[in-house]
This record gives sequence, structure tokens and C-alpha cells, in this order.
Amino acid sequence: MSIGCYACHGTVGQGASTGPKLAPGPMPFAAFQQQVRQPRQDMPRFGVDFLSDQDLADIYAYMQSIPPGAAATSIPLLNR
Repeated sequence: MSIGCYACHGTVGQGASTGPKLAPGPMPFAAFQQQVRQPRQDMPRFGVDFLSDQDLADIYAYMQSIPPGAAATSIPLLNR
């Protein structure tokens, strides 16, 4: 929240109109780290001076901990 990733990627990595979905099931850590440190397209760069390697690893661990949502077929309201 303090770094601002949620503004583009949502509070649980679900994605938004400005940023892709990151969770559940994030990309491999090496690819995630590369994108954060040397981003493609419009994402701002988050260097080690702004986001430590430990903080980056913690963010990735958080994304890994996010469980997938319920299947649409298991939600009664959607099956009417």
C-alpha cells in the first residue's frame, strides 16, 4: 500500500484497467523482479534505493499467499 502498487494492480493483485493481474498465481520470481527493476511499457522503475530486495521478496510472498477465488459455478447467485 505504501509504495502504491495497488493503484494499478489492485489491493490483492487482481489487476485493473491500468495494470495486469499479478495474483493469484504470480509469474516466477525472477521475471517479477526483472519487471519491477527494469520495467517494460508504462510501469515506473522501482530501484533498490526505493524498494529493497527484501521488500520485493515480501511483496512476492504476499502475492503467492493469495488464494484463488471461488469458481463461478460454486456461487449460487451466478447460477440462476
